[in-house]
Formats: sequence, C-alpha cells, structure tokens
Amino acid sequence: THVWKGGFVKYSPSRWGIGNGIEPDGEVIAEAKPGQGWMITSGKKSDELAQQDFQGFYRSGDRVVFQYSIDGIQVWDSPSLKNGELISQVELEVPDGRKEDSALIAANRLGGFFVGGESIKELAKKTGPARYADKTITLSGHPAKPISGTPFAIDRIPVPLQNVFGSVMLIGGHDFFANGDAAVCTMFGDVWRVSGLDDSLKAVTWTRIATGLNQALGLCIYDEQIYVIGRDRITRLHDLNGDGEIDFYENFCDDFPSSDGGHDFYTGLQRDGNGYFYFVAANTGVIRVAPDGSSAEAIANGLRNTNGVGASPDGSAITTSTNEGDWTPASAVFEVKDGDFYGRYFEKGGPAITPAMCYLPRGLDNSSGGQVFANSEKWGPLNGELFHFSFGAGTWMMILRDTQDGKRTQGAAVPMPGDFESGAHRARFNPKDGQLYVSGADGWGNYAITDGDFARVRYLGDDHNHFPVAWQAHRNGVILEFATPVDPASLDPANFFAQAWNYEYADCYGSLEYSLKQPETPGHDPVKVASVHAIGGDGKRVFLEMPDIAPAMQMQVHARMKAADGEAFQLDLYPTVLWLRDDFTEFDGYHPGDTGKPTELTLRISFPYPFTPKHPPIKENGRKIAVTAISGLQYDVKELHVKPGEAISIEFRNLDTIPHNFVLAEKDKLQVVGNAAGLMLSDPKAAAKFYVPDTDDVLHYTPMLNHNRRYSLRIHAPETPGSYPFLCTYPGHWAVMNGVLVVD
Repeated sequence: THVWKGGFVKYSPSRWGIGNGIEPDGEVIAEAKPGQGWMITSGKKSDELAQQDFQGFYRSGDRVVFQYSIDGIQVWDSPSLKNGELISQVELEVPDGRKEDSALIAANRLGGFFVGGESIKELAKKTGPARYADKTITLSGHPAKPISGTPFAIDRIPVPLQNVFGSVMLIGGHDFFANGDAAVCTMFGDVWRVSGLDDSLKAVTWTRIATGLNQALGLCIYDEQIYVIGRDRITRLHDLNGDGEIDFYENFCDDFPSSDGGHDFYTGLQRDGNGYFYFVAANTGVIRVAPDGSSAEAIANGLRNTNGVGASPDGSAITTSTNEGDWTPASAVFEVKDGDFYGRYFEKGGPAITPAMCYLPRGLDNSSGGQVFANSEKWGPLNGELFHFSFGAGTWMMILRDTQDGKRTQGAAVPMPGDFESGAHRARFNPKDGQLYVSGADGWGNYAITDGDFARVRYLGDDHNHFPVAWQAHRNGVILEFATPVDPASLDPANFFAQAWNYEYADCYGSLEYSLKQPETPGHDPVKVASVHAIGGDGKRVFLEMPDIAPAMQMQVHARMKAADGEAFQLDLYPTVLWLRDDFTEFDGYHPGDTGKPTELTLRISFPYPFTPKHPPIKENGRKIAVTAISGLQYDVKELHVKPGEAISIEFRNLDTIPHNFVLAEKDKLQVVGNAAGLMLSDPKAAAKFYVPDTDDVLHYTPMLNHNRRYSLRIHAPETPGSYPFLCTYPGHWAVMNGVLVVD
C-alpha cells in the first residue's frame, strides 16, 4: 500500500503496460511494507502480526471504505485527504465480551489522533449517487451478411474504443444477465453493462458500472450477480441501492497465491453445474474454487502462459489451453483431470507429462484462448460441441471429443469460418437469443486490428452446415459423423489426403514436426486413405479406411466432398490420436490389419542438453557483477562498467517466468547477433545450442536459464575499450532485452 503526492500512476512502456504492474507517479509519503500490519497484543508475542482478513471495499460518493477483520474484530477504514494531509478514519467493532489490552495502529509518530466523528460503517452503507449514469455511450451497429457457403454470420458489436473515461478497451471477459444484457470486463479493471443486443444492434449502450479491479481477465454471472477474476482475487460485485452501479466490491475468494510476474495472468472464470468456479493462473495451473468462495485448490499444472478455461454445463468436463514455448511443443487444448501435469518445468523423476486432448499446428493457432461448450437449441446439430478460440489468430475452431471409458478424451480440431477483429479468448451463449458472443483483446503476437472486440456469431440454420460433429479413431481408420447427409458418390479415396507427425517436449521454444516412421527426421508421414465408405442408414456417417494409422500427436485429414443436396464443401480435420479402438469391421472389403502395431501414444521427450561454455571459465576470482532477468523482457541493469581485461564474474539469475540467457557480443553487433538468433528457429539443433548463433561476433554466453536458475559467467573483460552489447537470444527477445557492457 502506498500514499503519494504528484501524478497518478506510471505504466511500463512495454506490452501495453500490463506486464510489470504500476508504480506511483510522484513522491511516496507513506507505505506499508511486507511484514508490517496490525498488532493486537492480547495473547500474542510482541512482534506477532494479527490475523487479517480483507473482506472488500465500498464506494460511497467520492469516498472509499475498506472492510476487513483483525483477529475477528471488524474494521471499517476510510483514508482521505484534507488540506493536503492524509487522514485515515477507522472504526472497530469488538465482539461482545471480548476485551483487548491494546492495539498498535501506527509505527511512527502520528500527526494527530482523535476519537469520535462520523460512523465509517454507516458511511459505507450510504453508497452515494450514481457516478456514471450521465456518461453512457450509445453506438450504432448492424447485422452482418451471412458468410458465403456457411451457416454463420458474425456481427460486429460496436465497442467504445474512444470514451470519456480514457478507458482502454482490452476486453477480458463477458457474461449475460437473464434479460440478455451483457457484463463486460477489461484488462485495466473496468466493468461495463451492455444493452441493446437485439437483432438490429442499432442502439448498443455501454454503461460503466465498476472500476479499479486488478487486470480483470474473466467474468461470470450467477444468480444475476457478477464475479470477476483478477490477479489478486475473485471479486463479487454488489449494487446495494439499485442504481445499476457497483457499491461494494466483495472479496469472494483469495485463497490462492497471487503474482506480479510479467506473464502470470489469471484468466477465464467459469462456473460449473455443481457450483464450483474455475480459472487458470499461468504460475499455478487450473484452480477450482468452492461454491461459497471459502477455499481454492490447484487441480492441474504445467501450463505455459495459458489464457482461459471452459466448463460443460453439467460440470462433467473442464478444459483449458496452453501456448507453445518451453516444455510446450505446440499450442493445445486439454480436458482437465485432477492431478494432471502438462509439461512445463518438467524434470526427471517428477510427474509424468499428461498429453493434450488436442494439439494444434502453429498455422491453426499460435496463441490459445479459452473454450465454450455450445448450450443453445438454436445451434441445431452443433449444440453440445466444444469450441476453442485463438487469441493469436483471432479465429475459432470446433474440438470434436472422442471419449471411451478408461481412456483420456482425444480431440480433433475443425477450423470454423470467419474471424474476429482482436485476439479471441472468451465466449458465451446468450440465454436471451441463443447465439454465441465472443470477446477479445489486442496483445503481443496476435493479428488484432482493434484494442478490443465484441462479436456475435449467429447460427442461421442447417443449410450449408457440412461440418463433422463427431469422430472415432480405430486401428484401421477413422469414423466421421457429419451434421447433414453427404453424397456417397463423393466418397472417392482420391478426394482424401491424410498425414501425421509428432512434436517433441524439450527445454526449448516449441518443437519441430517429426516423422513417426523416422523419429529423428523432421517431416510428415503420409497416411494412405485406402477406401471410404458410407455407414449407417442416415447418410451422415463415413468410415475412412487407413491401414497405416498410428497414435500420433498430430494428424491432418483433408478432403473435397459433396453434401447430399449437391453442395460441394471442404473437410479439414486436425486430430490428436492418443489411442486406437479395435478394428472397425462393418464395411464391405474388410480384412484384418496389423494386430501388433502400437495402439497408445508415447510422447517424445528430450532432456536438457549439456552446456559447454564458448571459452573455459577463468580460474582467478573476478569481481562479481549481478545481472538479473526480470519480468517484461528486461535485465535489471542496462549498463555495466569494467576495466580492460578485468577478471569478472557475471552472476546471472533469471527471476522471470520464461527462459533467458546472457550473451555478450562484439562492439556494434547487437542487431547482427540478434538477427542471427532469430533465424535459429528453423535449426533442429537450436535448443542444443541454447539459441546462440555460431559466430565470432558472440564473445561469451550463458546457458538458457529457466525461472529462478543461476549461472556464473567467469571471464576476462575485453581488452579494447568501447561498448559491447549484451542480449537475450531466446526467440523474439533480443530487440527489447539488451544492454551494454562498457570497457572504460
């Protein structure tokens, strides 16, 4: 907690200011440091802090009242300014029969102290007049035309990107009230109510109803009450006086570790049919919260920079995603089970890696968002399907789930038509109109064209719906079920193409795509489609006979087909084959295949590479120089000074959540070395080389370090005076993560 005078707050200039938190923009005149707090002496040691429980805060006009308890004593606390001086009014409510000898309320001399004045508890309950009622924003939109040859239209709901508050509209989540209005939260902590979501979209009205939340990246509504996930807690929002604005921000749950790490976002709040809440934290994993908010537990971890969760209406399936990077070979979608470990920070002797339900090729999704299960009768044969959203590409896809008792669910991604104007990461079905609403935000590594996007995906009926809605993997091929009947005359094997490949889990960024048949060779294996058969009596089910099919982290099935109504369509399917059923036999020409081939996927895992420095470490004890990688793609120091030939030991430590190294380059060679490092993404041995290019322009380097790892680089400084750049050569880092070693 800080009190300061001067400006308001300062944001980091990198990555929209969201990676490194905020700082006071002025002179700090008071602050509460770690280890400081209330002390109530009864029954405690003199230096023992009281048990504190933050319960929330009230907005009452231009005043804020914090409510918390100290060892069971209720406290209402309202700081304010008078004549430029800080005043803190505190009201305590001691339970009947309890007597306290003393309470320490200040560690330094007070400017003054008095007993009496207005009741802070009553001030909290007064609420005050509406703050934003006269600042509503009404915008005009219009329904979109159908996407040609598909059963969909995507309406762009107008978003107030320019507004009187100066609010940045990076949308973090949304949900719906019973009347069809939406509640929308933003990365920078606002909550808006959006009305006018009718067929015409002629008068879409945005009203800000809450502000001041900490990176709101998920929102859900239950029993007409809003819940928001931030970096610090789940907040339940209360309108106490019925004016439509939030008066009490209740701490619903904070029973989980918070983090100020640059990539440690808390995202995608969902509630299942049993009342449990779910969200995902990049540093902790998938979190399940008790229905009353009293407790939270991590049920699965090993995810990298994850951004969203999904929950089936009955609570039987929870999903999440991960993003390509270290120990994460590709973006992927998981069906979560208690105790799962998905790979990040993998170590020998640790938990085994749980495979994804569905891996996603980089061209399909380069940065994953959240998921939603369709729960609308208006979506016809697509009702009940799982949809996944790409934050990186601003696209969406259906994930078909192949389930069997005793087996993990395996999935197949089906790209869906149309795209979104920002990185898509949240989706809900509106109970009023039964259509799908998608929200998103701009961010690094995506193709967004606006700060924030709110869109409605309308299902127009079964015409043009030729998408597969189910699949099954067998030892001799794949069964596909389509939403509508197909033309059996188009089931010619020549119209079908299939291929398969694996990825590799390793301590490096992502993975190459490897042959199944020649595991050390990058590449794809063709999978022959020997025959194609219509099965069943409704014309919707098709069997693709593939004698060579094998468990694979990634397959692709492509076909040119026709529907029973004569309309041509294209099939694209990206399955992950974790396991194979017994042969499918109910087609003409069946003959048993290879009964000895594997039917379960074995993950490809490569353990860390040994490190050999470019030059042997010097033996003498050099001057120690500490350099730390911190969040936001930064070193904590930008300039180091040494003497020519001086013996030094660069004590490099990585406190960030993503890998970094320290590379010292020749004078004026920052861009040359950085560009060469970028080209290493296509080098199969890049990870073994720690992403350091083989060039004389590199003088010294450390290995790539994961979170909280250290390395001592013992070297002699260059003999020639000048400025020598140092940089991180992890893919995409060098341009912002660099500094200079000055030889004086």
